[in-house]
Amino acid sequence: MDIRNSYEDDIADLVDQAHRILDAHQDAMSLSSLRSSFKKVNGLKATLAERINSRMLVNGLPNELLIEVFKYVAFEGGSCPTLSLNVGDNAKVQTRPLLSLTHVCRRWRRTALAYPLLWRRIDCHNLEQFREFAVQRSYPGPISLFIDVRRIHDSGDTDALRLILEHSDRLYRLDIAYGLETREHVPHSGLLDLQCPDLECLTVNRCSPAAVQSPIPVSRKSLFCGGLSRLRALAIAPIPDWLPANPLPALTHLYLSFYWYTDLRTSFILSFLRSAPALEMLQLSRFLMPRADGPEDLASTPVPLSRLKYILFSRSSDLESALAVLSQLVIPESARTYLDCINIHSEAPSSVLPLLPPTANTRTLTVYINHTALELVAEGRDSGFWLSGWESPDSNQDRFTTWLTHLPVMFPLSRLSYLQLQLEQPGSVIVQILRETVSLTTLELGIALFIEEPDGGEDSLVQICRALSEGSGGTEPLPHLCPELRVLTIRPYSSDSKPVYTRWREAIHSMLCARIRLRRPIHRLAMQPVDFRRAYLEIEGKQEPSVEEVLADYYASLADHVHELVLPCSREESIVFPRPRADWDEVERYWTIHDDDRPELL
Repeated sequence: MDIRNSYEDDIADLVDQAHRILDAHQDAMSLSSLRSSFKKVNGLKATLAERINSRMLVNGLPNELLIEVFKYVAFEGGSCPTLSLNVGDNAKVQTRPLLSLTHVCRRWRRTALAYPLLWRRIDCHNLEQFREFAVQRSYPGPISLFIDVRRIHDSGDTDALRLILEHSDRLYRLDIAYGLETREHVPHSGLLDLQCPDLECLTVNRCSPAAVQSPIPVSRKSLFCGGLSRLRALAIAPIPDWLPANPLPALTHLYLSFYWYTDLRTSFILSFLRSAPALEMLQLSRFLMPRADGPEDLASTPVPLSRLKYILFSRSSDLESALAVLSQLVIPESARTYLDCINIHSEAPSSVLPLLPPTANTRTLTVYINHTALELVAEGRDSGFWLSGWESPDSNQDRFTTWLTHLPVMFPLSRLSYLQLQLEQPGSVIVQILRETVSLTTLELGIALFIEEPDGGEDSLVQICRALSEGSGGTEPLPHLCPELRVLTIRPYSSDSKPVYTRWREAIHSMLCARIRLRRPIHRLAMQPVDFRRAYLEIEGKQEPSVEEVLADYYASLADHVHELVLPCSREESIVFPRPRADWDEVERYWTIHDDDRPELL
């Protein structure tokens, strides 16, 4: 007989026997005897449950792997609202998921309680829980604390402030919020004097100034008794308060919001940045400085930020203010630069970009203009520059025409291998840009083909094709424009005007033949001559030809003069230009920013 089966039968018989005895004698048993029996039965049930749990597959995981699961639930499973720079009035640290883990079984509870780092994220909403987490469960490890200053101030809760002071030497992260409803200034002198020698991350949300005046004076304060030597991440939304006067030798991530109009000067912000030489990510939101900056406001020597990887001016910052700071920084060519700016004055020299380190080795350039909106992306092998913004009302509806004429000054067009232009501009403006692109191999044009030139001459596409057809004389003639061009894509914008398709077809045909004669043929042509939203089209001399007839006409005329011809046949196959994308995850490594602060194109 199998010994294991014998034990199982014996145990089952004993349980049945105990059940029969209880049924027979329970009426004669005293209450204390019944309670004693109940306690023993519960002990047996707990023992059996523990044996069953220990044989479950999930409990076969080693403690180290189980801890990783717990860490995911505690820190990674969802965005903690108290790590956001847009924190709400009722934000608190979410401890329920972690506490629920300790109620699953004894092993999970023992494992979780034995790992102090799981309990390091706490707030001051529940003082009993604060004491349990800070004194018992996370001790002696580091702690991350969220403080709702408005709540402590309104309630007059001195116990919370005393507990914060008692454990401030263990702080590695401190998130301070004043609440959405806070409009009056809330004193915080006690917090400024915390002892935080190991603090690595500090965020301050929605702090109102002591006096609202225009402009609000800005000053720097010595924080935490000067002990910020290990601080790696700092976010203040908004200044002027809490801007540290301390040296910040280890600071790598800095976010500053300029919601209030201040008397900040270029020299002031540059002096602050000079105190943080290890910066890797710098984001300035709603950045605006007074226009009175003179020579005395500029740094005597540029500020070197040799480790910088990302620099962002976000949420409708002022272009002139952003350029004033950028011109005084020495940053690597590989620093990803993003400008979300208003007041791009097309006709003003102050809106012309200087040649910056991130744009010095541009190889690909994308320009998109839609009425008063501008998007520009310039990328090199290891560099990236993004400009997104709106034309200034003072530009007299120039629609960036004057600004585009300065592109050769702002970017090294002679080094471009790829150029994408999506804009409504006269052909002469585009031709002027193309004259500088001597190394260009790929050109993508999304232009308003229906715009007539101001002087009543050729429309945009015809003028561009004619310029691409012109060549130099001599024994080995070359095209005047884009001698290395091999790939050409053309996509029209919709328009209220009736397009003349035969004129475009003839212009493209002449250009392809001319490039062949100049021994610089176009290898691939993608052309979308049809707005697929129209059921019928208008061509000179014909009445409402179908889309199929137009495409067949283009194919017959162009196919023999290019190695590859692409003509979309339906709306689903319409030409779609690639949109530049970049990895900005590092910007939110320590906190979650507001949607309007995220680096995105329009």
